Amino acid sequence: MERNLGIELFRIVCMLLIIAFHMSDHGVISIDSTMPITGNWLSLAFARLGGAIGNCAFVIIGGYLLCMKAFDSRRIIKLWLQTFFYSVVCGLIAFKMGLIDVSIKKIVMMLLPITYNEYWFISSYLILIILVPFLNPLLHNMSRNKHKGFIGIGVLIFSLIPTITRDFWMDSNNLILFFIVLYAIGAYIRMYSIPGNTKYLLYAVLLMVFVGSSMWSSAYINQTFNKNIDIFTLVWPTYRFPGLLTALCLFLGFKDLQLPYGKIITFFSTSVFSVYLLHIGRLQKWIFHELLDDTYVYTQWYFPLWLLAIVLLVFVTCVLIDKIRIYLVERPMEPLVKSLAERINIWLKKNEII
Repeated sequence: MERNLGIELFRIVCMLLIIAFHMSDHGVISIDSTMPITGNWLSLAFARLGGAIGNCAFVIIGGYLLCMKAFDSRRIIKLWLQTFFYSVVCGLIAFKMGLIDVSIKKIVMMLLPITYNEYWFISSYLILIILVPFLNPLLHNMSRNKHKGFIGIGVLIFSLIPTITRDFWMDSNNLILFFIVLYAIGAYIRMYSIPGNTKYLLYAVLLMVFVGSSMWSSAYINQTFNKNIDIFTLVWPTYRFPGLLTALCLFLGFKDLQLPYGKIITFFSTSVFSVYLLHIGRLQKWIFHELLDDTYVYTQWYFPLWLLAIVLLVFVTCVLIDKIRIYLVERPMEPLVKSLAERINIWLKKNEII
C-alpha cells in the first residue's frame, strides 16, 4: 500500500517536537519561571510545546489510518516486540553502566514494559490499538452528527474543562479515554474526507506563538510581582486543549501535501516509535544529563542552533540504530510474527470478534 508522504513527514516532525520537549523537560537546564527570561529561555519555552502536540498528533494519525483498515494483530505483536527489545537492551546497558540498581523488581519491569507502564505513551497507544476492532464498528455505525457530538463531548470532558480547571480526574499517565477521543477525531477526518490545507500550518504557528507568549507573560508576572502562576497551564500534560488544537491544525496542514523523496521520508518515518523508545526510559538521564549536558551552552548565543542540532542528531542516530534492529532482529522474525498473527486473526474471526 502506498504511503501518504504528507502524513509520513508529519510523523517525523512530531517526533522532533517530542525530542525537543524532552530536552526542555529532562535536560540539566529544565525551564521554569524563576530563570531569567532571555532568548535562550524562549527557545526552551517553545521546545516545551512539543510534547502535547506530538502525543496528540500521533493518536490522531492512528485514527485516520486505522479507521478504514481491517484489524490485524500483527501491528500489536510488532509494537510489543519492538518495545520489549528496547526495554531489555536499554535496561541491560543501564545495569552495566551502573545507571540503575539491579533488583528483581527492575528486571521484571524491564521484561514487562507495557504491563508496568515503562513507556506511558506506548502502553496507552497499545491498549487503543487493541480496542480498534470495537471502536471502528461503533464509529462507522454512528451518524455523522452523532460522531461530531461524541468528539465534542469528549474534547469538552477530557481536554477543555481540565485545561480551564487545571485539574484532571484521570491518571495523566493513563490517558486511554482521551486517546479514544483523539482516535475519533482522526477517524472523522478520514471517514468524511475532510480536506487538508496548508493554511492550517499558519493557524498552528499562531497557536504556538500564543501559548509561548502566555508562558513568557506568566513568568514575567511571577518575577515582577512575586506571584506563583503555573507557566505550563496551556502546555502540559498531554490533554491540554491548545496542544490538541495545534496538533489538529498541523495534521490538516500536512496530510494532503504532495511531496518528492518518498524513499527518504519513509526511511526515517518508519522508525519514529523506536526513536521514542531509545531516547527515553532507562537511558534518558544519562543521555540528557551527561551525554547532552547543556549547562554551559545554555549561556551562549548559539544555544537555539545547538538545541536544533541536538534534536536532529538524536533523531538520526536513533533511526540508524533502529535500522540495525530491523535488519538483525525484525526481518528474521517476520515469518514467525506473520504466522502467529494469522492464527490469532483466524481465531478472532472464528469467534466473531473482528
